[in-house]
Amino acid sequence: MKKLALAATAALAFVLTAAPASAAYVINVYQSGADVVAVGSGSLDLTGLTMNNSATSGNGWVFPGGAYMKVGSGSAVLAQGVGITGPSNYGTSPHSLVNADSNAGAIVGINMQSASNLTRFIFVPQGYVSGADLGTSTSIYDNKTLSYLGLTAGNSYTWTWAADSFTINILSAAPTPSVPEPATWAMMIAGFGAMGAALRRRRDPALAAA
Repeated sequence: MKKLALAATAALAFVLTAAPASAAYVINVYQSGADVVAVGSGSLDLTGLTMNNSATSGNGWVFPGGAYMKVGSGSAVLAQGVGITGPSNYGTSPHSLVNADSNAGAIVGINMQSASNLTRFIFVPQGYVSGADLGTSTSIYDNKTLSYLGLTAGNSYTWTWAADSFTINILSAAPTPSVPEPATWAMMIAGFGAMGAALRRRRDPALAAA
């Protein structure tokens, strides 16, 4: 019974924190105590962009004045295209490019430094298959503030191309879990009902023998 209860709790927590299925790629940047945390998740449909398969290695960093950000670490390739449109920055750059102090997950990012096809691109992990889930990538900036990095809480920036989008949200704190859609709630209720029926069957010998 205890294991069933734990499983139900875990299922509820997963649904409450899962991103909507329709989400593209989103990076949430927020203050967490003395540090700034950047967390990216989602997928990217690269249709319409040109792949440059020359791999480059790196870690997370921020450079708001050039609309340049990466999360995670590892070997990345570039999806290039002048069709990527959006803001030319996501804040100011009071400092030179700032590297994250720690990173986890696959490397993903954006660079919009100019309208040139050669410097307008999306970073994706080497070998990435367009449309696949990229998992969660995190970069942490120790003993930094949003202001130090040139970011202002409450602002959101989105870049789009023919098939998808890339968003950076600047938040004052970690985002709250998303609310499940009605269909998701229905699935959860049905699952909990099935677990309840199993528990009743185990307690009632007559039902167990049926």
